[in-house]
Amino acid sequence: MSELINQKNMKDQINHTGFKFSVYDSDVPDLSIYTILIVEDEKSSYQYLYAALRRTNAKLFWVKDGQAAVDFIRENDNVDLVLMDIKLPVMTGYRATQIIKHEFPYLPVIAQTAYAMSGDREKCFEMGCDDYLPKPYSSSSLYRAIIDQLNRITVI
Repeated sequence: MSELINQKNMKDQINHTGFKFSVYDSDVPDLSIYTILIVEDEKSSYQYLYAALRRTNAKLFWVKDGQAAVDFIRENDNVDLVLMDIKLPVMTGYRATQIIKHEFPYLPVIAQTAYAMSGDREKCFEMGCDDYLPKPYSSSSLYRAIIDQLNRITVI
């Protein structure tokens, strides 16, 4: 079951055409028009993501396993980006990403994982992830990865 974390009203004044972010515009980007799915089973890792992302005003949802992530995305067509842990119960983040990218090829998936061994980054990309953040990472690295992916889908 997913949990609605933070829902803000969309800003009426934002121009959706060619909307670009830059991490240099401010320390915390305004992501209020976006919905982010956090897929994380560890409460402490989720709390870090929540603390960093709530300041962006993005709509945040949290699921705790890969199968729940797949089900949530199938049932909710408004997800703009997925932050995917790799080591998850029920279904791994690798498998969940493969399914998500097969069904929703343009939906960005960013792996955020404690798997930081040689070859893990490459495996994340092979499974379909669009970016990779090894834990621990800074909020500025998180924002930069999110902004890069949202800019990429704005162009498509």
